[in-house]
Amino acid sequence: MSIILSKTLENYTVDGVDAFRIYEINRTDLAAGGVNSILDLGNPVTDSQNPNDGVFLTSWIGYYPGTGIEHDIHQKAIGEYATVLEIQPGIPQGSLRSLTLNLEFNNVSGFNPDVSGVVGINYDIQAANYTNYSYLSTSFIGSPPIDFGGTSPKNFLGDPDFRTQINLTALASGLIASSFYNENTSLYLTFQTPGDQSTEVLRAISFDSATITYYAVPPSEPLLPRASGGDASAFLTWQAPLNDGGDPVDDYTVEYYDQTANTGWTLFSTAITGVSTTVTNLVNDNEYYFRVAARNGAGSGPFSDVSNIIIPEEPIFVTPLDFNHANYTRIRIRRDISSNWTGINPILAIGEAAYETDTRLLKIGDNSTRWNDLGYVKVDNSSIDFPEPPPVTLTIGNSPVNADTPQISCNLTNSEKINIVGTDGITVNYDNSFKSVTFSLDKVFAPFTTGTLHSPSTKGRPGEVYYDENYVYLCVDVNSWKRISLPSEIWFNADGVEISDINGNYGSDTSIYFSGTYLIVTTDGDPYPAKAGSSLVNDGVLDRGTFFNNYTISDQDYNFQLQYRGGTNTSSPEIATTGLNGVFNNGVILSSPGASGVAVGVYNAPSGFTYDRSFFSSFFKMDDCGGYVTFDNRYTYYNGKFLSRCWNDSKVYNSNPYYSGSNYAGDYFRHSNGHSKILGFAFDGYPIYGPFGYEYSDDTSSNSILMTSSYITKPTDEHRPEDWKYTNAIAVNDISYNLTAGAFIEDYEYAEGSGILDQYNGRYAVTPEYPGGTYAYYLTFTSSSMIVPKYPYAIGPFTKQKKVSQNIVPSLVPLTVDGYFPVFLDANAASNYGLLNGGDGTYHTHTINSQLYYMPNGVAFVHPSAPTDLTLSTTSISERAAISSVVGILTTTDSNANDIFTYSLVEGTNDTDNDSFTIVNNELRTNTILSYGIKPIYNIRLRTTDQTNRFFEKPYTINVLESSTFTSLNITSGVSPLLAGSGLILGSTAVGTATDLEYSWSIIGSPYASGSGSATETFYPIGTTNIPERNDETFNVSLTVYSPSAYTTLTATTSILLDHSESPVCVNGYYPLYSSEYDSNRDPNGNGTSHQHTVNAVSYWMPNGLPDEYHGEFDCDSLTPSKTDVCLDGSIDVTVANTGDGNKYVFDNNPSSDYRFKATTGTYVFNNVPSNHPIAFYNNGKPIAYSGTTSVGTKTALDDNTYTFYYGSVTGIFTGDFSTTSYECYYHGYMGGQNNFIYDNSCTSPTPTLTEVNILSLSAVNGGSGLTLTASKVGTATDVTYAWSISSATGATLSSATGLSTTLNTTDLDTDTDQTIVVTLTATSISAANSVSTTKTITVVQSSDSSTPTLTSVTISSNTTVNGGSNVALSASYVGTATDVIYAWSINSVNGTALSSSSGSTTTLTTTDLNTDTDQTVIVTVQASSVSASSTVSDTQTITIYQSADGGGGGGGY
Repeated sequence: MSIILSKTLENYTVDGVDAFRIYEINRTDLAAGGVNSILDLGNPVTDSQNPNDGVFLTSWIGYYPGTGIEHDIHQKAIGEYATVLEIQPGIPQGSLRSLTLNLEFNNVSGFNPDVSGVVGINYDIQAANYTNYSYLSTSFIGSPPIDFGGTSPKNFLGDPDFRTQINLTALASGLIASSFYNENTSLYLTFQTPGDQSTEVLRAISFDSATITYYAVPPSEPLLPRASGGDASAFLTWQAPLNDGGDPVDDYTVEYYDQTANTGWTLFSTAITGVSTTVTNLVNDNEYYFRVAARNGAGSGPFSDVSNIIIPEEPIFVTPLDFNHANYTRIRIRRDISSNWTGINPILAIGEAAYETDTRLLKIGDNSTRWNDLGYVKVDNSSIDFPEPPPVTLTIGNSPVNADTPQISCNLTNSEKINIVGTDGITVNYDNSFKSVTFSLDKVFAPFTTGTLHSPSTKGRPGEVYYDENYVYLCVDVNSWKRISLPSEIWFNADGVEISDINGNYGSDTSIYFSGTYLIVTTDGDPYPAKAGSSLVNDGVLDRGTFFNNYTISDQDYNFQLQYRGGTNTSSPEIATTGLNGVFNNGVILSSPGASGVAVGVYNAPSGFTYDRSFFSSFFKMDDCGGYVTFDNRYTYYNGKFLSRCWNDSKVYNSNPYYSGSNYAGDYFRHSNGHSKILGFAFDGYPIYGPFGYEYSDDTSSNSILMTSSYITKPTDEHRPEDWKYTNAIAVNDISYNLTAGAFIEDYEYAEGSGILDQYNGRYAVTPEYPGGTYAYYLTFTSSSMIVPKYPYAIGPFTKQKKVSQNIVPSLVPLTVDGYFPVFLDANAASNYGLLNGGDGTYHTHTINSQLYYMPNGVAFVHPSAPTDLTLSTTSISERAAISSVVGILTTTDSNANDIFTYSLVEGTNDTDNDSFTIVNNELRTNTILSYGIKPIYNIRLRTTDQTNRFFEKPYTINVLESSTFTSLNITSGVSPLLAGSGLILGSTAVGTATDLEYSWSIIGSPYASGSGSATETFYPIGTTNIPERNDETFNVSLTVYSPSAYTTLTATTSILLDHSESPVCVNGYYPLYSSEYDSNRDPNGNGTSHQHTVNAVSYWMPNGLPDEYHGEFDCDSLTPSKTDVCLDGSIDVTVANTGDGNKYVFDNNPSSDYRFKATTGTYVFNNVPSNHPIAFYNNGKPIAYSGTTSVGTKTALDDNTYTFYYGSVTGIFTGDFSTTSYECYYHGYMGGQNNFIYDNSCTSPTPTLTEVNILSLSAVNGGSGLTLTASKVGTATDVTYAWSISSATGATLSSATGLSTTLNTTDLDTDTDQTIVVTLTATSISAANSVSTTKTITVVQSSDSSTPTLTSVTISSNTTVNGGSNVALSASYVGTATDVIYAWSINSVNGTALSSSSGSTTTLTTTDLNTDTDQTVIVTVQASSVSASSTVSDTQTITIYQSADGGGGGGGY
């Protein structure tokens, strides 16, 4: 809603300012050409010091014939009189709400007082005072006539009818809204009869006061922004706006423009409360300018003019007024011996100084030239004059040759001379004019030598360099030196932090040291420790031939060179989700957490997703150190498990004094104050610490706490494709992997403030190694126990600075040749590179410049191609354009998306007028004066060239436009306020001869006002939306019009107040009250007008004309809507909705604004609580317990108690009468929940549920080991019992058949055949009246021992009886571990019987129907033999053959 202000203009001088001034006009004399027709009467009150005692000036309206009473101050001439009131409203442009003038009338004795008239208005733009021209140009409003008359004389104090109010709002609003109006503008209000009546109608008028109400408007633009550059920053100052819009300025918005990068305006801050700020996070050496806008309660005003341009730069030194009273910028001069500088061959930044300590020579960088190609600073020897030289000792002797015989005094003969010799820089001169010898200390120093300068004005030439133990001195101008303080504290030294073990057969030797500003890490052999286990010594005995994933660790021959940035805090992010990110102090590489391009079993990650390797650690066979061996035999860490699982061993931390020197409660990887030590270095040059840092980043005395990640898993799986949701799973090798949140890198999002660390998983802080501060990364875990690593583990998805590319495998460094990328000279290198980067290992070839290259398939690649088109945005320009004006912007069409193009004018067809134009970057500009009449058409030829020198050319014709004019632009048809929900059509007027106007409309300031038609026409339709109870708001409509022929762009804006509807309120018995007069006037029971009340120091409006209105006696409580009580069931769907008075929780479609919720004892599940509205139930001292799927943490709630807030599925267990309680949102307060939850035992207790049960365990176990099985139910039932069972399997048992968990015990069967066991779990709840079951298949992995095979017995399996003529199947099985068992079958001699085979583990006994009643007996014998077991065993089986004679009754027949 709008801010409404009011003011009263008194009829006497206030603070030296006359708000009123009166002029009297003889209209008759003016019409006759009189020059003194206007009389300036001055201020209405003659005694401004005591206005109540003064005499009010009066003036006349009407005709005076020259007879009758004279004016009480001066003699008047005959004529028709008018009165002009000069008034200065002093309110912002366009803000007028109402203007009421309080007038006083007196009858003039003897004249008819029935005067009606008109009122006109003008402004003071034409002259400083009111003139004839001012009157003649006044606009009058004459319908309806205004009554100035009366029927009786008026007494100033005694007559209550003396004063009259005239509403002049409609008359003045147009002028006050016009563009020429400002707060210093005066308005001239003219009161006169409608015409030259020449009748004796006359009345005296005087002025009492004026009452003005007006809307606060946004402030005007701030003034004089001034910027000065700093290190990646700028200090910006400005002056407050001249006009605060009627409401004090709350704060300022600052934006900056990076002119170098041409990125457009960038917001820095919207909440700066002073008139200065420091703009940070700028890029050094780029050009910036700034602008500022002020904001008050009515909104943000226009931006200021842009500031001066500044260039931030990294400080090298600060010029002091004197050396002892200076604010020095401490820097560290890069120093190293010349061979190291030459070997590393770095690039120095612009102005960066680096020094060779052995040659004493200096180089200064230019940000592009490498060291070996950079020249030394050349300085001639010159004198440096000491203002306070040390004592001078002269040796004076009497020898004509030298002064080797000193004497205090001497007498000389004519043949003797005194020889004065200056030593150690002392010069001796003879001054003829004074006949005297002068001495001076002009000591000459070689460049870059040691010594101390004592004055900044010491003699010197620019570029000279000098130093001592404490300072480096640079001469920056003639006899002007700057002193750079060298750091006094010991900076962190990387020497000695490496972890090595050279005692084993697989010696591990890692070395870390500084060379200049580079950090050198070399490691040779097997990184130590590389594997988890009880022993971490690579002693040549422990098997290192095969790792867990069947890959082997090869010697790790690495040599890393990092641009070390410890002690700094700069930012140039680089993606870190794939590839290698750093190296730890044992030489093991830190890899990104993502398994880029790698499948889990047969399951490739969906497009745009990357598996989190640590999530699938069991599939990837990662060891207990969080490490893994890749197919190219490189061992890397993926998370920080190594710190507690592998490095926490005396053999590790005793490997160097850095770790063994101090500890925190036995943790040698923490300092004694608890801060973690440096564990390694990221490839962008910053150190990597363990998980503990100072609680306050700038205070080394604060407690050391766990550094927490600010990455959280996304609360919903909407970002996942179908079949890859959080509830899905994939099965690989009979092992099921649930795809819960965190399975993919893309499941994580940065939630600022949810943890301590930033988006790079680090922060800028002081540390024990860097008391002056450094940026650093930290390992992250879920808790201080350091058991479970937490994403992103060490480094976020981006590194703080660009990583220095490390040639891990030199042959895998891709080449760029003639624009082709990546290519290799070696086919194997191309194949390996492809496998490492998502390819399939295949490749194709290119012949470039007669050389054969290999390019891997399946990876991101570039095949260079020439540009295919060149476009010029505009091909015409006005003859009004000056030299170097932009004609148009050049763009290129090219299939290579990342190509960089340069543009040029070239010879060829259509090039006749190339010299008349020039190209700056991608802009075509004029290079001559244009004239439509002389040369209307120019022909040019343009070329675009990519970085591989491939190009495209195109001819263009440039048309010169005949000039036109375009001088002003206005928006018409504006209405303010605009009733929200209604529409409006804005028009425009343009002044000038131009006919080629291009229109562009836009709206800013409110989401509820938008264009409803074309934005490129002369008119602009606007649609609005009414949001009940929303504050009224101002939106701005802007129109920008460009005329190519006039070469002019003009912009017009208008502000419109959007008036949202509001409902009446009741305050202290006053009803109905509105905040907005417009809403009050629209009250359907009123008469369209309103009056004001101030209640509780707040101004309200109350409609006039109400049949009932209440001024303090209304029962406000009767207006509070009653809520409907509703009992909740056991499962509640939770949503959030705006019910007109803000967001409210909605339970089962019942909003908290309209319903009060009841519950009894039982378990209630609140489903799908949104992640942006986490909920807590007030349970302090109440029988309520609740928990949820995901917690956002704890906080002090509105009842001053601390609660935990959850989203997702939130379960509440109510165990007793909790009376009344509240629920609250973590971010937005009650949301309707205050005292909105009551206990009612008449509600039905929710029925417990049991819908599902699951078995939680691994899917495989080694034979001889135990596997814990745990039940997990879905449902609210609390009386669940569990029953466990397993399928029959040799040696497998359950420790218990009941309970929440049990153990599957297995046996090592000494066989190579794995077992499969099916576990069955049944869950039963009496209260839920349900029973559910599930099964899980467990693989028992068996392997045979290396002992001697055995064969202990053999057994025949078969039937023991058979009818003659039928067959019997025989099979043999043995007991033992031998695998080379063979069988031999035999039977005794029985008529009609035979064996189908005498070998193998099975055979068949065939019989014959002998047609006899005598049964037969057959003895079957099997013999099993094993050579490996050196054993033979046998078994027999007796089989009876039933025989019967045909047709007879014997043989057991009937």
